[in-house]
Amino acid sequence: MNRKGAVTLLILALVVGVAAWSKLRFVGRDGYQDPQRWRVEEYPDPKGRQGADKADSGLPALGG
Repeated sequence: MNRKGAVTLLILALVVGVAAWSKLRFVGRDGYQDPQRWRVEEYPDPKGRQGADKADSGLPALGG
C-alpha cells in the first residue's frame, strides 16, 4: 500500500472511531433509549407564538 492509501485509510478509521465513541459514550445513561428527536407537535413555540393560531387567524403562514 502506498502512502496516499495509508493516509486515506487512517483518516477513515479516525472518522469511524470518533463517530462510534461519540455514540457509545452515552450507553448506560438515563434516557439513552429515548427518541433523539422531538416530534413536530412538541417543539417549543418561537417567542410564545402558536403556528396553528396564526393559520386560523388568516395571517400568512411562516416558513417555506
